[in-house]
Amino acid sequence: MNAKVTLQQTPSEKIINKQQREFIGEVVDDEGKVYKLRIPDPCDEFDLTAALGKDAGMNTALQARALPLIWIESIDGTPFTRPGSYNEIRAALKRVGNSGMRVIMEAMQRYYESINLGSEENVEQLKK
Repeated sequence: MNAKVTLQQTPSEKIINKQQREFIGEVVDDEGKVYKLRIPDPCDEFDLTAALGKDAGMNTALQARALPLIWIESIDGTPFTRPGSYNEIRAALKRVGNSGMRVIMEAMQRYYESINLGSEENVEQLKK
């Protein structure tokens, strides 16, 4: 008997698979660590704010410092687990270090410049 089996992805699996394809490339820090980066989605930002906690989540300076962490897909080929608590954020910041944060922030800046959100053409498109 040759039954045909069709596997359907759950909505969550579809989201995860889509996110895994939205890579912006790799960057290398001064220590030689290779960071594979992906574009975060609104849920990533929401989760980061929740992980910071009630008081720290309202602190925009802390949010800005931790934001590059949600762009990391892997470090040296090892999948990067996004931090889920304030202490995990602190540990991740130590692991990435200043050099890693710098190259990730530079990649973020290049990405945002490449989509040129402030151009007149894009502003006109948003009005439609």
